[in-house]
Amino acid sequence: MRSNAEYLASVPLFAGLVPHDLERIGALCSRRRLAREEILFLERAPADALYIVVKGRLRIERLSEDGDSQVLAFRKAGESVGEMGVIDGLERSAQVTAASACHLLVLPRAEFVRCLLSNPGVSLEIMKTMAARLREAAQAAIDRRSKDIHERLLGLIENRADAEGNFRMEMSQNALADVLGCTREAVNRGYRTLEQTGKIRRIGPRAGKLLAPGPTRDK
Repeated sequence: MRSNAEYLASVPLFAGLVPHDLERIGALCSRRRLAREEILFLERAPADALYIVVKGRLRIERLSEDGDSQVLAFRKAGESVGEMGVIDGLERSAQVTAASACHLLVLPRAEFVRCLLSNPGVSLEIMKTMAARLREAAQAAIDRRSKDIHERLLGLIENRADAEGNFRMEMSQNALADVLGCTREAVNRGYRTLEQTGKIRRIGPRAGKLLAPGPTRDK
């Protein structure tokens, strides 16, 4: 089994640290497992730790007063969740739930803040991460207002396709509908439109090949 320090070394947030610092921070981390659909933390809960995904996927969502869920994003292995709360000390701004069985590293807030103060490289990576999350949220808001469902779906596929154009959507169609701000039926229509216009070829319910790579792919 890999050590906490080895896991941290594979996370972009901590990749710039020297082995000694990785070992020191790794020793402060505990491990936690979540079953599928188990809640990691609720909206408005105290922000007491930073969580790093070792295995599995987390779903970030907001719940309305009548219980409806809006999926904001997913976090996969090598990514972290909870940065904002541990930095500003305010309550959690969203609920985080395990979209699949997960293995996590847990770094207490006090230790994370100490890490930021003593390691400028980590502070810079945190700023980059938070800037990327803000851009992600802003772009999602623009897309919901200005793009058709099939255009939003194509953008999501382009971001997940590999260098050969192969993609696999790990989330269910219900979860995908939440991310795109539409219904599952609209997602199916979007897939059909992309196939009919020669943009993708479906290989299975969640996999396929991108036939017309667009300029937004970041590979």
